[in-house]
Amino acid sequence: MTHPLAIRLRAALRGTGLAKPLRLLTSGRDYEDGVDRALFNLVHTGDVVWDVGANIGHYTTQLAEKVGPNGSVIAFEPSPQNFQKLKLSCDDLANVTALQLGLSDTSRTLKFEQGDDDIGATSRLVSDVRETSSGVVDVDVKSGDDIVARALVASPNVIKIDVEGHEAQALRGLGNVLKAPGLRGLVIEIHFAILDAAGETDAPRHIERQLSDVGFKTSWIDASHLMGVRTAGPSS
Repeated sequence: MTHPLAIRLRAALRGTGLAKPLRLLTSGRDYEDGVDRALFNLVHTGDVVWDVGANIGHYTTQLAEKVGPNGSVIAFEPSPQNFQKLKLSCDDLANVTALQLGLSDTSRTLKFEQGDDDIGATSRLVSDVRETSSGVVDVDVKSGDDIVARALVASPNVIKIDVEGHEAQALRGLGNVLKAPGLRGLVIEIHFAILDAAGETDAPRHIERQLSDVGFKTSWIDASHLMGVRTAGPSS
């Protein structure tokens, strides 16, 4: 998926409008079921799971059921609008902590553009406000390493990441978290088109390498979802 030729082919297909039909052809219309199976197979009862880019709580509530009362789910969602819906969906779940916060490489304030779809699924952090239309607000982001070091949340056993093109920055802020032996695996949605438009064409390859360097075996669930499963400790 991250070979330079594959990256160029993706870009060419996006220009023709054939990318989505080919994705459905190769992955099947139930490709999201494959992502769900991969994610939930990683999660054990009693785990701490981070839902990074929790949106309105679709995965958060299911993960909370999977980890059970002795486990916990930390749901990160920077969008004020999405966060209110997330809170409503999780308010009665004692094992969920919802944080109105994004994960990035440093602790700072960033611009956030609210998506115009009904569930806010296309909402994202943006670096260039001139490229946006409306609905831009300031949001707080922090590095995962920082919030663990400050004991604000527990270190995770499993991480799910869907942050609409901010995945490279989120992972750069997880350097120590990724090295922790208790982290069993990750499922990350890689937004090739957004990364390419931002000039980060090589980001997916760097993400694979970062995970490999700290002991994860990586594989592609489908054309957009990367899974890392720990097989060893960090390389020296």
